[in-house]
Amino acid sequence: MSIVNIFYFLPLDIGFLSMLVYSQSLNIYLQHLRFKESICLRKKQIHESINTYLDKVLEEAESKGQIDYFKFEVQNHNGTLQMDIQFRNREKAY
Repeated sequence: MSIVNIFYFLPLDIGFLSMLVYSQSLNIYLQHLRFKESICLRKKQIHESINTYLDKVLEEAESKGQIDYFKFEVQNHNGTLQMDIQFRNREKAY
């Protein structure tokens, strides 16, 4: 007896099949939510890291009087933040 013949004789339970489809859909949705949550968590971690760095550096620059002009650069590579800040003194010549 082949596999096709075995399934031909089994009664189809529509409730079971619909629960199976619902279960798969729910699993896919939960995976999507976990992925979305991990992105939000990474975004918050990056935001907190940048804010902590900027607060520390700007406090130091303010104490030195170099807060008039600065250039801030951030690069993210696989979760590693590379932050660079450059301060410039711009004094009027006349």
